[in-house]
Amino acid sequence: MMPFWPSLLLLGLGWLMTRGRLNEPVGQDQGTAEAVAGYTFRYLSPEVIPGCWDKMDLAFLIRVDQFMWDSPGEWMVSPAVGAACRDYGSTTSRHYAVGRKADAIDLMLVDGDLEENYRFALARFGGVGVYPDWIPFHGLHVDGREGDRVATWAGIRQGGEQVYVAAEQAFV
Repeated sequence: MMPFWPSLLLLGLGWLMTRGRLNEPVGQDQGTAEAVAGYTFRYLSPEVIPGCWDKMDLAFLIRVDQFMWDSPGEWMVSPAVGAACRDYGSTTSRHYAVGRKADAIDLMLVDGDLEENYRFALARFGGVGVYPDWIPFHGLHVDGREGDRVATWAGIRQGGEQVYVAAEQAFV
């Protein structure tokens, strides 16, 4: 189990990355939103996902930003290293951004019901993982995989380890 102070440090880093605004839109007047193909980002920006903006699929970032706007919850991008893009680890990870654009992100639910927001995400993404035991907030992994059915799973804590189970087990 992670000591309490690192959780506060991660939360503080997340707050700094969003400049204290969680679900407050980052309008163009603050100079942080980028208009792309007629879309103005409300929550995501290069400052919110440092080092990853140019390594991520733009259409996917628009979907995530719109999800954060439309969903019943209040979200922040996870401050964990690799929450948006990675240049290490499994080459099959949707986060992996070497030779291609990443189309996955880990979001933390600051306020709202995890199950309600999980169900909301199912209609919007090709992959949705639910993580009820993340610290300091539970959250979702969402990705842009294609297919006829949404890939779902849960990462839950059992005996001090994170294990992967059917998504519905996260809500038992």
